[in-house]
Amino acid sequence: MPPKKVTEEPDDSQTWELLERCLLPIAFSHAVAVIISTVLNTLGISQTSSFVLFLLFLSLSIGFTLFYHNLKVTAPGKAVLVTGCDSRVGCALAKRLDELAALEAWGSCLRLEMRRWGVDVVVVETGEYVAGNSWLKDNSALLNQARDMWVQLEPQTRKEYGEELFQKEMLSLEKYTKGPEADLTRVMRALVDGTTKTFPLKRYTPVTRKERLQAFVSDHLPKSIYDIIYTD
Repeated sequence: MPPKKVTEEPDDSQTWELLERCLLPIAFSHAVAVIISTVLNTLGISQTSSFVLFLLFLSLSIGFTLFYHNLKVTAPGKAVLVTGCDSRVGCALAKRLDELAALEAWGSCLRLEMRRWGVDVVVVETGEYVAGNSWLKDNSALLNQARDMWVQLEPQTRKEYGEELFQKEMLSLEKYTKGPEADLTRVMRALVDGTTKTFPLKRYTPVTRKERLQAFVSDHLPKSIYDIIYTD
């Protein structure tokens, strides 16, 4: 059966990235406006409203932010090092992490050496770029692995869990095996943006609005609320 195609959704990740850049200038403008307004009113120099100062500083800070946000790299350009795509978990990744740390150290040294010629060096460490359900696509291999795991369990453990529960959990993975392929358009755009912008973001999160809201609920709200909204 051919894989399902992903329904194209509007790429609003750039809007979120711009909002992330503007949050700090907005907070800074508000703080500076309140401080200056309080000082001027206390000393009797001027009765300027903090709201007026806030609008003034906000327009200046947002203007500078938008200017630097869209500023592209000029000649002689930028050197880019793309590291591996493994996350920092698991003992099996220890060797890969050693190589990653060595590459980052080499990139830092190269950045200092190339600075005299006006060349900046960027180390791009991408996340997992394959579909999260790619390892579930082979149903036969998955079922064979599940049977081996069940056989290797101790008799007491099999008795406590029961084969019925084990089979139920295995069937629950079926919905992931039939999911659509991952759309890498947002990932590629974030990679290009990080290498061509003069002031790229420290971290890019190329996800949809729905996924971003789900991550926000998971990180900042109680687990019970997340289960009510997103757990089937």
